[in-house]
Formats: sequence, C-alpha cells, structure tokens
Amino acid sequence: QMKPQPAKAGNNRKIDLNISAKTKEKAEIAKSYIEGKYAKKKNEEKERKEGWDLLKQKMDLLNLTPHEKELIKQDVLHKEAELNRKARKKISIFEYEPLDIIGRGAFGEVRICRHKESNDIVAIK
Repeated sequence: QMKPQPAKAGNNRKIDLNISAKTKEKAEIAKSYIEGKYAKKKNEEKERKEGWDLLKQKMDLLNLTPHEKELIKQDVLHKEAELNRKARKKISIFEYEPLDIIGRGAFGEVRICRHKESNDIVAIK
C-alpha cells in the first residue's frame, strides 16, 4: 500500500512514496524488458546500416553503373520487405491439415497437423 509522505516546501517539491519490494521488482523487470527490446532494435538498425555500407563498397569495387546499383538496391529492398511481411504474418489454422486427435480436455482438443507448405508435423491445441 502506498502512503504519500509530506512534500518538501519550495520549488522542488518531492513526494516520497513507500513502494513495496514486489512492486519495485516488477518495475525493474518491466524496465529491463523495455531497455532490452530497444537495445535489440538499435543493434538491428546498426547491423542493417553496416550491411548497406558494405553493399555500397562492394558495388563501388565492381565499377557498376548508377543504373545497375539502383537495380541491385531495389532488389535488396524488395527482398527485405518480403522477409518483413513473412515475419509479421499471423498463423492461421487453415495453413494446417489435421491428421489426428491426440488429446481432449476441458479447454479443447490437441491435434497432430501437417503444415501445408513446409510439410512440418506439429501439435496444435
């Protein structure tokens, strides 16, 4: 339970709250998760920029025309967009062919299914 303490007088008003250890722990976990998420995004962006710089250097070494460089750049951007679309794609039960029911419970059935495109065998609830 949080209880506010008396505020200090003056322009720099500071309120001291009694925060439980459990709440502090949850806040630290959330902070750590958020920092890790954005550090990962920053690292991915840095690697992407380094990849583009390396591609530019290699194209310069090959003495490609500006038109050829632009075609290569557009091809890379197209493939990158395609990979991003695949990463964002939601999985649907219609992508799987049911093979057999291996369990029934209060929350539904568990089935063995085959992915229609890759032929991978998975269990789906």
